[in-house]
Order: sequence, then structure tokens, then C-alpha cells
Amino acid sequence: MASYPRRCSIAGMRITDDTPTVFDPTTNRLIDFVAATETPEQAIARLAEYGSHLLVLPCAEAHQRYRQSFLSEPEEITADRFHEMLNILPPCTGTGMVTARASR
Repeated sequence: MASYPRRCSIAGMRITDDTPTVFDPTTNRLIDFVAATETPEQAIARLAEYGSHLLVLPCAEAHQRYRQSFLSEPEEITADRFHEMLNILPPCTGTGMVTARASR
């Protein structure tokens, strides 16, 4: 399920799950929407600066591919790596909360 509004308006254009969207499969990014006055081929030609590999997908599918690109399987780490990353954190106060004081 998409986390963006089910219907929204961008520059007067109503965006829904089915709105044709220009998508770059090499970077998994949404590039632009296909305007109501143009064909998908015209939109791809207009956005040629992004390359010749662009696709036109429904907005919901493009958004799902974008979100999926950030997911990966969990990695097991060693105790040494855990402590190395733990030591990068700033020191905590006695309450367990990180605090910062502004100098006056």
C-alpha cells in the first residue's frame, strides 16, 4: 500500500494510483508524471536527458519499486562490529537520553 495520499494534486494535475509515471529502472526513481496533453512516448522524449531506459508505469507500481529499492535482508554482524558502531554514538546522560547544551 502506498504511503502517499491516495489522491493529490500537483500543479493542477490529479495524481492517483493509476496516473502514468515516468520511472527510471536503473536508479529506481520516479522522474515525472505523464501530462494529460502528452503520450507516454512524448513524456519519455521530453525527459531524454535521464537516458533511454525510462519506463512509464502506473504511479502505485512506480512508488512500490522506489520503496522496495531501500529494503534489504538483515545482515548478521559480529560483536566487535556492534561495539565499534556503538562507540560512534555521543555520550549519554544518566537518564539514557542524549542531551546537548547551548553555550551562552
